[in-house]
Amino acid sequence: MRNLGRNSIFFLSLTLPANEPADAATDLDASWSDGIRLSSADGSTTIKFGGQIQSDWVFQEGEDELLAVLGDGGTPASLEDGTEVRRLRLSTEGVLAGGTEFRVQLDFAGGSARLKDAYAGVSGLPAVGTLRAGYQYEPFGLEEQTSSKYTAFVERGLTSALNPERNPGLLATNRHGRVFWAAGVFRDADSFGKSTGDGEYVATARLVTTPREGDNGRTLWHLGGAVSVRNPPGGHVEYASGAENHLGPTYVDTGELEADQVVLWGVEAAIVEGPFSIQSELVTASASTGGPDPAFRGFYVFGSYFLTGENRRYKAASAVFDRTKPTRSYGIDGGAGAWEVVTRYSTLDLADASVTGGTLADWSAGVSWYLNPNFRWAANYVRADLDDAGVSHALLTRFQADF
Repeated sequence: MRNLGRNSIFFLSLTLPANEPADAATDLDASWSDGIRLSSADGSTTIKFGGQIQSDWVFQEGEDELLAVLGDGGTPASLEDGTEVRRLRLSTEGVLAGGTEFRVQLDFAGGSARLKDAYAGVSGLPAVGTLRAGYQYEPFGLEEQTSSKYTAFVERGLTSALNPERNPGLLATNRHGRVFWAAGVFRDADSFGKSTGDGEYVATARLVTTPREGDNGRTLWHLGGAVSVRNPPGGHVEYASGAENHLGPTYVDTGELEADQVVLWGVEAAIVEGPFSIQSELVTASASTGGPDPAFRGFYVFGSYFLTGENRRYKAASAVFDRTKPTRSYGIDGGAGAWEVVTRYSTLDLADASVTGGTLADWSAGVSWYLNPNFRWAANYVRADLDDAGVSHALLTRFQADF
């Protein structure tokens, strides 16, 4: 950890006046550890300032039959090359006086600010562990819970169309040995955490175990499951997805369905053995519609291999994967950074009972170059096959810096 010094040009080090005695709880020194940190001498108070930039380029094309199906009113859809700032985020988080915590994150991509995290919590509670209140991720899914900064692919798999994301709620999390659990009550809300309506509550829980851990994190077995019982706002629900390509059109869509309840089930597994890892999830969404009740399913499985010998790193405190750190960063003592190759199969079936939302299957392959712990370049090829329609191809590239 490199000390930035009390005379930093940005004056990030906070000190008491010289004629007052130092208080370890308020005397904060600035340092760098994959981000700017202010820490008290006794470690009870830590504040981190972070940011994230993801600049994407996409090159894509599709068969004429597919474009005709994806079109509207007889006009074929178009798959055009493009670029976007996928994510542009600023955040601050911290632990105050050892027992309380907070996190705030805003995303400015697309030209307007959207809330991504805004919660406060208390840790060290008997039995409960940590209790958080505010706008935060519901505890469902391994890839969904893993930060977009640390996912193996440019975009998450097709199961993300069924997974819940962030919502306002009350969440409890704890870890006992090799078992992690999280459970909470939430409400479906807009991108600023606003929600109104009677009875529209959500209960979501996740349970994970790591039956095998060793070799300083280079060996790991992860097994888990999650459930979510949801009362959709207004009694309506809709699931839709494009290919694993944010600049592409929608490929499958249930349309708006009347449903007084939806139950989500998910199972997840991952194995890390040195530079090789495999990860998979299956998600089912069963909707109570008053008629034949449809069940929609998503699935993916992917493999990862580090050509330079690193391994995917795991964050046991929240049972997710964490930042990749090259053994030797690019440009330092002749280091080449870390190189990772990945391949994935992903499918989403939104056709069941009387719902004809379509079935989509994606094959992906890619490479990531981690120049250092805070900079990554990635390229993914995605072949999307819409059942009874046709195939599209996309090349996605991403330049990412985060701290």
